Amino acid sequence: MNIETTHNVEITFSSQYGKIIDYCWFGDGYIAASFTNGVISIISTHKDEIGSEVQSLVLFNSTIEAMVMNEELGKMAVAAHGVIKIVNMNDWSEVKNEEINLSSSSGRITSLVWTNDGQILTCATSNGGLYGFLMVIPGLCCACDNHIAMLSTLSKVEIKNTERNNMTVNNINLEIEPAFISLGKNHCAVGLNNNVCYYNWREGSNSSLT
Repeated sequence: MNIETTHNVEITFSSQYGKIIDYCWFGDGYIAASFTNGVISIISTHKDEIGSEVQSLVLFNSTIEAMVMNEELGKMAVAAHGVIKIVNMNDWSEVKNEEINLSSSSGRITSLVWTNDGQILTCATSNGGLYGFLMVIPGLCCACDNHIAMLSTLSKVEIKNTERNNMTVNNINLEIEPAFISLGKNHCAVGLNNNVCYYNWREGSNSSLT
């Protein structure tokens, strides 16, 4: 605890929050704490504002089961009752269109883990389930003349015509999850490590060439 004081520090929270479930450090001296009444409290440990609450969020009306932060992505994931809510750490607003709902048969969410780059959010459940969710699609794209190829999901490339209001002219279902992409006048190439697949997008082909 890097606080410029020689005394022990005790931080108290409102009794309305309930009991503390979990906490994590982030940034240059901030703590996020979760509570049984569905509250997330953000506090500072800076010397001149020790214990000051920066923000409080009421995300659920019952006990929060798990939370995790990803500072690279600038987001926090909070789970309860089979629902994972995403919060933007810049303004502490809920990103409603990124909410994840698990089926009732999945069981209670027991933990959340986020990859360092923020791409994959993984959750474990009390029924032994392990679920991975894609949170960030790699920004792969390439242009050739008036066409552009872009990775729209981990397994699909869209070819768009920039002279026709970015109209999609072909969707290519991929056989690999690519690390790079290239576009030519007639073909699109995607590759991973030493494997490359080619597709004739001009003919509307959705199968790789051998």
